[in-house]
Amino acid sequence: MAGRTGDRTTGKTGARPHGAPSGVAAALPAADTVVEADGIRITAIKQGLSLRDAPVAATVAGERTLERGAVAAVKDLSARTPNFHIPDYGSRMTSSIYVRGLGARIDQPVMGMNVDNVPLLNKNNYDFDLADVERIEILRGPQSTLYGRNTMGGVVNVYTRSPLAAQGTRLGVEYGSGNTLRLRASTHHALREGHGLGAALWYGRSDGFFTNEATGRRCDREESGGARIKYQYRGERGLRIENTASVSLLAQGGYPYASALTGSIAYDDPCSYDRLFVSDGLTVRYDGAACSVASVTSYQYTHDDMRLDQDFLPLPYFTLRQDTRQHAVTQEVVVRSRAAEGDGYGWLCGLFGFYSRSEMQAPVLFKERGIEELILRNANAHDPEYVFSWLEPTLALDSRFRTPDAGLALYHESNYRTGRWHFTLGVRLDCEHVRLHYDSRTASRYRAVRRSDGMTLDLPLEATLRGTLRQSFAQVLPKAAVRFELGRGSDLYASVSKGYKAGGYNTQMFSDILQRELMERMGAP
Repeated sequence: MAGRTGDRTTGKTGARPHGAPSGVAAALPAADTVVEADGIRITAIKQGLSLRDAPVAATVAGERTLERGAVAAVKDLSARTPNFHIPDYGSRMTSSIYVRGLGARIDQPVMGMNVDNVPLLNKNNYDFDLADVERIEILRGPQSTLYGRNTMGGVVNVYTRSPLAAQGTRLGVEYGSGNTLRLRASTHHALREGHGLGAALWYGRSDGFFTNEATGRRCDREESGGARIKYQYRGERGLRIENTASVSLLAQGGYPYASALTGSIAYDDPCSYDRLFVSDGLTVRYDGAACSVASVTSYQYTHDDMRLDQDFLPLPYFTLRQDTRQHAVTQEVVVRSRAAEGDGYGWLCGLFGFYSRSEMQAPVLFKERGIEELILRNANAHDPEYVFSWLEPTLALDSRFRTPDAGLALYHESNYRTGRWHFTLGVRLDCEHVRLHYDSRTASRYRAVRRSDGMTLDLPLEATLRGTLRQSFAQVLPKAAVRFELGRGSDLYASVSKGYKAGGYNTQMFSDILQRELMERMGAP
């Protein structure tokens, strides 16, 4: 039940033009290249150089591009970003990202996401409302040396508006089909020299577009909202402090899945997804004469509640409810030389650690039709002596999981520039330990009637799966790149790096194991 996706080593060469059109979302080219919109020069903790000067395939969308393109979520950039696709599976819980053919629908992602330098550890939070966002970077190809686990396809960096860069109050109202409404309000102020404070509020709703014919109501309704407060300090002696705290709520219907047989959307049990996400990220950075030191600390809390009619039919087969609560903390320290952005030699070193703890309840409820078709029919077909029937109206397969997860990583990157040549070498040691405490059980009653004489037996039926699984992972993640400036705003680069997707456990299989054990106890093969 444990596994890890195989490591992937990729190489990339390319020529990149400088001077892409600014502020026009539709002008993003269809090549896997570097694009900077709105004339942005990127200066982040790990990317001291402009992305245009780095050997990486990337797209950067600035504020004007996001506003003109009506980009309300990261998935809206799919049509504007080469080799980048986020499908809509009918629920924001399934936030899968596919890059260059790589992707994962469940469990660990292949694409990482950071908001204001804070990594989101739960991919269920990837699909969120964008409000007061300054820019979005999409880096394609393995980014594991600097960003670690689950970035074998790349990484998305989201940066919210800085209250020190722009002040004032902004209001936004949008209305569209499906009775869709979006409201946004934000205000940013420089309190006094070096201090800035910003706040943002957002709310959205939609009646949906798809009708569930079994109930006569729209099944993809949605309502969401949230708030964010951002404080920044820029001192004259090189000290910088930034703290971003946010909370978001989501209540969503789903899933608008049509039957392959009838072509219509019709199911009888409720489907929904509710999410509460709270996060706080603190960044402290000091720029000294020889090097800069940055510390990024975060806390994240996620509460997911999903209800699913798993048969998607207007028949009483079976349903699933998955309720998950996760607490997570991260800590990263980055030290880099001040010479990294100039000629000669520059370096960067970092230490990253995280701990997360998830608790999940995932009961599967078999109803009358499901018991008859999926359990009794198979048991009766293979038992020549008895005919079975169920004595309870439903059968509950209850599963509870606790998943503590911890990781530690140490990484280094060196850059050397001589003339038109730029060389990069990096390596990361990434270690992770995963545990799964599982407790799956069921209890019910069934009747067995002997075919020969009609003797009737009312029997209890119980099954329990309980235990702990442990697994450790360790990976060495190297990187090598070379870039040559051709002149006139063009260059050539080649990059080779190793990606890594963290291992884990498939919790969805426990209900299947429990169901199979029940059938075996009834005599089914």
